[in-house]
Amino acid sequence: MSAVLPHVRFFMGKGGVGKSTLSALTALYHADRGHTVLLASFDPAHNLGDIFQQKLGERPVPIVERLSAVEVDPEKWSREYLQEAERQFRAAYAYLTTFSLEQHFKVIRHAPGVESYALMRAFDDLYRKSNVDFLLLDMPPTALSLSFLALPQLSLLWLEQLHALRTEIQQKQKMISRLRLGRREMERDRVMENINRQTERWRERDAVFSNNAQTRYLLIENPEALSALENGRIESRLKELGFSGIDRVVNKTGNGKSGFPLVAGLYGINKMRAYIDRHKSVFDALIR
Repeated sequence: MSAVLPHVRFFMGKGGVGKSTLSALTALYHADRGHTVLLASFDPAHNLGDIFQQKLGERPVPIVERLSAVEVDPEKWSREYLQEAERQFRAAYAYLTTFSLEQHFKVIRHAPGVESYALMRAFDDLYRKSNVDFLLLDMPPTALSLSFLALPQLSLLWLEQLHALRTEIQQKQKMISRLRLGRREMERDRVMENINRQTERWRERDAVFSNNAQTRYLLIENPEALSALENGRIESRLKELGFSGIDRVVNKTGNGKSGFPLVAGLYGINKMRAYIDRHKSVFDALIR
């Protein structure tokens, strides 16, 4: 893991409210003030490359000094997740030589939640390897975003039940293989070890998501009813998960209204910096 624990910012909200634009502006704002920043698009409809006028892909691309950007490929991470699931499945059920395991793998590929698990692998990779001050994420549509953010707590509930079930099995049967180290013999339950290992990993993820000092959720909305209503639902769900670092940010406002004024054709570093300079007080007040 990186020596630096980055500040994490999730940009969420209804489609078309300006999540990508504000995440790009915020990334540039921080970079120009001396912070190192990685901006990642988790939205399948990537447009960060259009905003920066630069081709982006799976590997971070330098945009300006101290700022890099990446467009995560959900399909790539889904394939990696499924390959790992297949490897574990084969290892656990290698003795089932009379069955066609391929049919089981086809079922796994269409299992609910695969996209959320794939995005979590992408997040882990960025979070652990990126030695930056700020990790900014332009999030996908609301349903997938909330499924992704709830994944640590749901996984911990599931693992808690698995732990209890495995403990009951241990008490009823001698299912522990023995590992001999020299003259020492140690009891070892590989299933329980895996449960404990997974529990620790999900606790680490939940700790990041729920850390108010480290992680904030910027709910972007326009001054119209539908985006505000959707953000109200997002905020309620985030609070149910125990997340308190929530900011609602109004974009595309009219003159004299609080928030970020609408500007057409806001792309390219020069135009973006000019916009930030004109509205510096708004950025200073709303972007923490």
